[in-house]
Amino acid sequence: MPRREVIAPLRDWLADLDADVEETRLAHGGDVSLLPLSFSGWDLEFAAWPIPGEHRGRGRILTIVSEGGGSLNDVAPLRRKIRNKAQHYGQLEYPFVIAVLCGGTFVYDDDIGRALLGTSAYHYDSAADQVRG
Repeated sequence: MPRREVIAPLRDWLADLDADVEETRLAHGGDVSLLPLSFSGWDLEFAAWPIPGEHRGRGRILTIVSEGGGSLNDVAPLRRKIRNKAQHYGQLEYPFVIAVLCGGTFVYDDDIGRALLGTSAYHYDSAADQVRG
């Protein structure tokens, strides 16, 4: 997703807004200004909440609020399914293959690798200027 698909329209929209006007509208029960954007299969809606006057000019502030979203962890449930399925048959004499349906929308190959083999970690040793896996 190119950042320009979000940044340019958002910057232009915010440049056209007046924080004092927005603050007054909200104080009188008006609705917050919204900018809906659709790009690359995503539908986002941005809301412009004015910074109180005494705090304006202290740098850029961006707050992200998500409704119904959250972090995804497809590795833990997949790992649990593999472990349960492997234990279902008890101790087998020969190697076997386990097939598991990955029902998550965002399951990627690296998620499957972490579920089967564990997670990777790297340590940077600044004294030796080396990265160890």
